[in-house]
Amino acid sequence: MDEIIFGDTILATKPILREQRVIDVATKLAEVSSRLEKDKELYGYYKEILAAEFPEQPDEHMIELEDGRVVVVTIPEKWEWDKAQLKSLYSTNSTPDCVTENFTIVRTKFLAAPDDIQTALKKALTIKCGPPTIKVQK
Repeated sequence: MDEIIFGDTILATKPILREQRVIDVATKLAEVSSRLEKDKELYGYYKEILAAEFPEQPDEHMIELEDGRVVVVTIPEKWEWDKAQLKSLYSTNSTPDCVTENFTIVRTKFLAAPDDIQTALKKALTIKCGPPTIKVQK
C-alpha cells in the first residue's frame, strides 16, 4: 500500500525525495504564477473599461456591489505649474511663502495665501485629471 486516504486527502506512505518535492512545489508555483499573470492582465483590462465610463473631471465614484463590497473610482486633480511663467512673475520680486526657490508651489500654502497672490499665481496653473485609481473595499 503506497498511500492512505484521509477524508479527501491522499497521504503518501513512502517518503518523497527532496528532488521530487522541489519539482512538485516548483510546478505548482509556475502554475499559480501563470494564472496570476493572466489575472493581472484581466484586472488591468477591467480597470481601463471601468475608468472610461466616468467623465474626465476630478471626482470620486462609489459603486456598491450586491455582495456588500464597494468599488471606489477616484479621479484625482493634478496641478501643473508653468515654471517659466512663475520665474517671469517673480524674477525681480521676492517670492511669496507658497513659492519655493525652485519655483514649485506648496499647495497647502497656496490655498492659505491671500486672494491677490492666488489670483496672480493662477495664471501659471493648469489643472488636469491625474490617472484614476480603482480600489475594492470589503
